Amino acid sequence: MRGTAEIGDEVAGRYLLRERIGAGGMGVVWRAHDRELDRTVAVKCARLNDERAAKRLKNEARNAARLHHPHIVAVFDHIDDGGRSWLVMEYVPSRSLAAIVAAEGPLSPQQAAAIGWQIADALATAHAKGVVHGDVTPENILVTDDGIAKLADFGISRALWSDDTRDSLSGGVPGKPRYLAPEVANGEPASRESDQFSLGAALFAAVEGRVPYGEAASPLAYIGRARDGHIEPPRQAGQLTGPLTALLRINPGSRPAAAETRELMAEVAPPSEAVRRLHNEGAALDRRRGPLPLGPLSTWPRRRAWTAVAAVALVAVLAAVLLTVTPWDDGSPARAQPRTPGGAHGAPAPTAATARSALGDARSADPCSVLATAPLARFGSTELAADYGNFDRCDILVGPPHEDPVVDVAATLLGTDIEAGSHIPTRRTGNVTVAAEALDGGECDRTLQLDDGTTSSSWPG
Repeated sequence: MRGTAEIGDEVAGRYLLRERIGAGGMGVVWRAHDRELDRTVAVKCARLNDERAAKRLKNEARNAARLHHPHIVAVFDHIDDGGRSWLVMEYVPSRSLAAIVAAEGPLSPQQAAAIGWQIADALATAHAKGVVHGDVTPENILVTDDGIAKLADFGISRALWSDDTRDSLSGGVPGKPRYLAPEVANGEPASRESDQFSLGAALFAAVEGRVPYGEAASPLAYIGRARDGHIEPPRQAGQLTGPLTALLRINPGSRPAAAETRELMAEVAPPSEAVRRLHNEGAALDRRRGPLPLGPLSTWPRRRAWTAVAAVALVAVLAAVLLTVTPWDDGSPARAQPRTPGGAHGAPAPTAATARSALGDARSADPCSVLATAPLARFGSTELAADYGNFDRCDILVGPPHEDPVVDVAATLLGTDIEAGSHIPTRRTGNVTVAAEALDGGECDRTLQLDDGTTSSSWPG
């Protein structure tokens, strides 16, 4: 298979790619046809030669595959094909809880509780089998038109029997800052109790239209609020106020377990007829309901031209990265920002001292502080995205206005030194060592190491 997957490509001689239905920093999700079993499936692919994304997919496969539950997206297979890692999953025609709230506004307490019952039921099974999800967020809760909810993306999940109690993929803070339990923000490993907090935070956001940490200017600020236990009370949760308050308790041991949470949700909204039928019959969701209602996806005929722009984009961003070790005119901290049409300006850049401080501690590091969207604005719309994977990564997504991004420039804090004697050529720029890898499959990597030992990696994909 070529470096970039396209409609009509076949994975492992079996899965025919039909439609691209989602994309993010870790890769792309496709609707595909399983030729062998004549069924529709979803396949998630890591970016070519992206070792971290491939490890995440394999981790998801190992942990999710052992969980057979009507409210967990089923994982069928994990495939390494042509240097690319693929995860074959159940295809669920649905929208994420985040997309529903964004399109329709906050849910009623009863609607949120109905979803909460199903996800609590899923977590009860996962926790009983020793699997912690680690990233329970509205983005990872899928809801069908008839109200069936499913928990997706076990990419940063961990098995409780594993010797590794830290996030094995990066060593950073796992999960999305807006829904992170205080103890995880303070360096503790994800646990059953932290999953419960994140479920409470996701349901809080569904009924309140805001996260329990309030509005903050940056992901780093959310981490700070989580560490301090700065949790706002629900104001419009109605009957759901009590359960949400219990789930969001600072003390992990005082939060209700998943099975108890399921009962609390049932008191607000008993399972619907569709949910009861799904459980009673043990039936899978009808996979013939049509494509995910995610809006039109453009094939964008200029896609190849944009791929060619990737190398130029990286040069522009690297200039911004290198500036983090020299003073800027504006010393205000970097902020996450929405995607804006070409001509958008990047976030204010931090001073060198602020950048070094932000990058000094793996648990408080802000990789977004070394990225700026302004140098890329001439290539199209840009979006600074801080929520892909763990807190040690930040992405700039670049694409035509109001369409899917095609170039992803990412910065990741590695926590490891550039290997002495490596075959990769290096150069010095100021007090930064830059290791420049050759272009490979449409991607090129640049690893930057400050004199204080801080290391980050940037690449467009």
